Amino acid sequence: MQSEEQRLIDGLFSRLQQAETQSAPRDANAERIIAQHVQAQPAAPYSWRKPC
Repeated sequence: MQSEEQRLIDGLFSRLQQAETQSAPRDANAERIIAQHVQAQPAAPYSWRKPC
């Protein structure tokens, strides 16, 4: 990974953190379903970033 790629990833998570603090409460059912999918496919967040 190049430093520019790391900067982009860090920026994404920084924006996600800001959005989380400014958003409405999470939907518990959606949270559970997302967690189940990530548990079953732990590489999904990384794979989503990469073109197929």
